[in-house]
Amino acid sequence: MMKLGTIGTSKIATDLAKGALSTGLWELKAVYSRDKKRAEQFAEAFGGADLYDDLERMAQSDIDAVYIASPNSLHYSQSKLFLEHGKHVFCEKPLTVMPWEAAGLAALARSKGLVYLEAIVSMHQPWLNEERDAIASIGNIGVARFDFCQRSAGYDEFMADGKVPTAYDPGFAAGCLMDVGVYCIYPAVEFFGEPKRTVTEASMLKNGADGSVGGLLIYPQMQVIVSASKTGRGICGSEIIGDRGTVLIGRLHHMTDVKVVYHDKTTREICRDPEKPVLMANEITDFYNYIAYPEKYWKQVNFYFNNSKSWISEKNIEKIKKAVEQNSVRTAFADCLLQKQL
Repeated sequence: MMKLGTIGTSKIATDLAKGALSTGLWELKAVYSRDKKRAEQFAEAFGGADLYDDLERMAQSDIDAVYIASPNSLHYSQSKLFLEHGKHVFCEKPLTVMPWEAAGLAALARSKGLVYLEAIVSMHQPWLNEERDAIASIGNIGVARFDFCQRSAGYDEFMADGKVPTAYDPGFAAGCLMDVGVYCIYPAVEFFGEPKRTVTEASMLKNGADGSVGGLLIYPQMQVIVSASKTGRGICGSEIIGDRGTVLIGRLHHMTDVKVVYHDKTTREICRDPEKPVLMANEITDFYNYIAYPEKYWKQVNFYFNNSKSWISEKNIEKIKKAVEQNSVRTAFADCLLQKQL
């Protein structure tokens, strides 16, 4: 059993802790929060754990790994701290704000023999292989449509009086693409690889955060339409359309509620939608396996970073630097992410 620490006491951290403990592979050993009362309540709910309000002290503790569920802008510094102290890191998406930050931390993790893994729940589910088989069964694919539009809590208050929640705060590198848009990009790259060309646009909110993102990923024989929003709720789901049938995806951010409808009107269910702690248990089991059985799983851990020069080009680094100077980093980041730069 490995000792786990968590940074953050939000709902997603609660679901992760539930999932981790349910596997029997993890012990919740440490909890960090700036709010001591919340940390106490969180730890008590899971049988008690050491409480910290100092990350340096927590990094020096005897935990084996840390789960980071803090605002996006803190991911780099917190991941770096724990990697430097010899801890495996399981960090919520996005790993970092800028691609060169992720590359640097990946190199640091490799140098220390540590696992540095992104907690993107949709990509750590056991039914992904069956979904790949389903996609292969629908023939030649002409178009796919990946949509995740989820109206965020706090939006009405934000629009009414300008109070900016963390989910809409550019100071925390928040916004649509970072929060929900990534769930559209991952299946595109996972199932179809790197696109030949991309076209993207973002609708900006009054404070400079992106409220919605639309994009077209262009492949040699097909296109992927991407749509994401934090200001409205989508109800149509996602689909991959082939000349023999269609794969329907009800919950893209989980890659669940999936079925195939063939042109002869037969259908095949791939998976339903389990409770969130079950999904989280699956992803943190992957994390455990990458640590415990590196000879078997290391290739999966390392696939993002096999050839860093191919996904962090000088052209795009300069593009992002220029965008930062012009206070338009959101659009530049969208372009780079859709070009598989992260």
